Amino acid sequence: MLVISSFIPPILSLSLGASSEAEPSAGAGGGLIPVLLIVIAVLAAFLVWAVAGRAKLKANAQREIEAAHRDIRERQTKLSEAYKMMEDMARTDAMTGLPNRRDMMESLEEEKVRFERNRRPFTVVLVDLDRFKVINDTYGQGSGDYLLKSCASLLRASLRRQDRVGRWGGDEFLLLLPGTDQAGARTIIETIRKRVAETTFSYGGRVIKAGLSLGMTVYRGEMSLDDCIRQAFEALAADRKKKTRSP
Repeated sequence: MLVISSFIPPILSLSLGASSEAEPSAGAGGGLIPVLLIVIAVLAAFLVWAVAGRAKLKANAQREIEAAHRDIRERQTKLSEAYKMMEDMARTDAMTGLPNRRDMMESLEEEKVRFERNRRPFTVVLVDLDRFKVINDTYGQGSGDYLLKSCASLLRASLRRQDRVGRWGGDEFLLLLPGTDQAGARTIIETIRKRVAETTFSYGGRVIKAGLSLGMTVYRGEMSLDDCIRQAFEALAADRKKKTRSP
């Protein structure tokens, strides 16, 4: 309104000056009409300016709100990605890239739930690298790490799509074979044993021959998962012992 009031006095003076120079016969009312028209025009112009300014402010505010929403969505996406990365790290063995013990235990629990629904057995296999300490002592610790990574890749490539393999600890791996009985599991693990035995691992220009000991248990619902894993360990120990007795 201050803007309007600053315009009105000059307009009135101009209009009154113009009306005083008009013919004497013109009445006072005739001189005010141009003034009123000018005032109305000024008010109309001001209203147009005010409405346009308000629309511009509203548009700017809307753009700022949309930009803030985009920023919030981007931050949420980054947080979700960071959380997923941390979750993956918590479930993955850093050296081999395989699922770790925690992740494999959760997979075993899930498979047990499926068994309770469909009564399809699954097999748990524990795998151990033969002479791992000897290899480390002979070729250096780096050779052991190399062998673990190589065997992890070979195990993963040897399994079916539905199977899972994880690092259980040290030089041990655990295989989960869903919907697999003893005969089917035996075929799979002997194929894996043969592939490792026939593979020539080369480290630092030196050839390393590796072998596997394996123990398995078929889960049929009459035992706990801990008992299932314990029996697989016992079978693994028996396989190791048999090799030490072999000439």
